[in-house]
Amino acid sequence: MRIKLRDLVILPLLAVVTPALLFKSTDLALQQKYTTSASHLGRCLDYAHATAGIPGIPNCTTHDKTFETPLVEYEFNQCGYRSGGQCKPFSTDVYGIAILGSSVPFGQFVPYDQTIVYVLPDYLSSQQQGKYAIENFSRMEEYPQASSKLVSEAIALKPKLVLWILSPFDVSTSTLSSDYAYKFFKLTEHNNHLGFWGEQAKSISSVALILSTLHDHLKNRILETRAATFLLELYYHGQGKQRYIRQYLRGQDSEIGYLPTHPSEAWKESYQAFNQSIAQMSVLTRTAGIPFVVVLLPTRAQEVMLNSGSWPPGYDPYLIDQKVKSIVTSHGGIYLDIFPECARITGLEKHYFIQNAHPDGFAHTVFARLIAQQLTSGIIPALRTQQPVGKEQ
Repeated sequence: MRIKLRDLVILPLLAVVTPALLFKSTDLALQQKYTTSASHLGRCLDYAHATAGIPGIPNCTTHDKTFETPLVEYEFNQCGYRSGGQCKPFSTDVYGIAILGSSVPFGQFVPYDQTIVYVLPDYLSSQQQGKYAIENFSRMEEYPQASSKLVSEAIALKPKLVLWILSPFDVSTSTLSSDYAYKFFKLTEHNNHLGFWGEQAKSISSVALILSTLHDHLKNRILETRAATFLLELYYHGQGKQRYIRQYLRGQDSEIGYLPTHPSEAWKESYQAFNQSIAQMSVLTRTAGIPFVVVLLPTRAQEVMLNSGSWPPGYDPYLIDQKVKSIVTSHGGIYLDIFPECARITGLEKHYFIQNAHPDGFAHTVFARLIAQQLTSGIIPALRTQQPVGKEQ
């Protein structure tokens, strides 16, 4: 049978259009289940001055909601931080803590009264009586090089302690400079998409990597739909933990490279750059006579592995925890190792958002409790307590 030219055009076109229409119709059918807010966090972010993470616009308030998160209010103080602090030196009658970090300690997707920075003082008070105050210097896209710049600003408020809250993602971005981030924030702020992709192409060394970047961009756009959120929820809730881990480990090195027992060259470079940031911050805090404390929070995949007590050969959920601890302590910093306690908490992996992988409000309160327990365990003499440390149920 002779194949007509129009068939060579129409059939492939139908193969593309039909699934697209089904996907779009599913997306429309889920409008009531998955809602978003008219406003968004970006309305209160000052991209024009993103030289050390993205600061907030002073005294700005907005709301934001994604398909899987609650409606969250973001309120920034007069210094552009999502913090209850007053942008002035801590009073001498309180134990002041300055917190650094990126989106997790910033509290993205989490109501402020459920964030680590909000509930930590209460947990500290329950362990060791006293008055505690926190100034949160965390920002969106606050790469380690940005935190090393902001630590001087934190020290200027004369805290009793500087606490850097990290995730494996933060360590992976250690090689990214603030100048790099600033350039792209400026382009995206003015919707200069041509300029953005032009600069992106200049920074990529091969056509294959450019195509890979475009592929990732398209994939992210698809994942941001209601249909994708629905399908991902069905997938993740319907599979077992071990199957989830096998699927997760198929991800790109930039996303899962903190787990292999033999890290890639890219991750080795990230650890080296992270070491440099720790060295800079340690010198500044030591000169100021302020304890420098670092804590690493586990990802959802790590929590699954930690809680089950098993993981595939060639991978280790404790690896990045041990590496960060070694780097921090080698420069005289204090490391809070909460991984052993996280391994004992059943069901914590359920308290991470599926799409964006951030911990939810419940997970924030758990992490705050574990941080408070570590801080009052004797590792910080001024916070030592004799009260028994309770265990999370």
